[in-house]
Amino acid sequence: MKNSQATKEEVNAFLKEFKERAQLFGIIYVDSKPNNIDTLTALDITQNDRKNYVLSLDTEDYSQGPDKNDYPGQNDVWVFGKQIKGQEVYIKIFINAILNQPNVCISFHIAKYRLTYPLKTKEDNQ
Repeated sequence: MKNSQATKEEVNAFLKEFKERAQLFGIIYVDSKPNNIDTLTALDITQNDRKNYVLSLDTEDYSQGPDKNDYPGQNDVWVFGKQIKGQEVYIKIFINAILNQPNVCISFHIAKYRLTYPLKTKEDNQ
């Protein structure tokens, strides 16, 4: 399946809705994946730090999406990347399709491969 790419306006709209809903209902983190917990330990990131990193995502952190979600009946997933303590961190999130429920962060781990950032300025994307 080809990964999709959103416009700057689409990414801004997604992040605005994600952050508004996160402020009201919170974020669930899928910590059953060992690499998510390993990253928190390796980079000495607290649960609160992680929440702040996710809520600080901006348009230039966008990498890909919206893409089909593996969770049936859920909204599409979006991938972002963020430099944290000298490491590129892969962040995959989605807005919960169930009203009044927390958003979901599926992945928050050191990137296995270099991400691309189509909405960053060229010199920032080196």
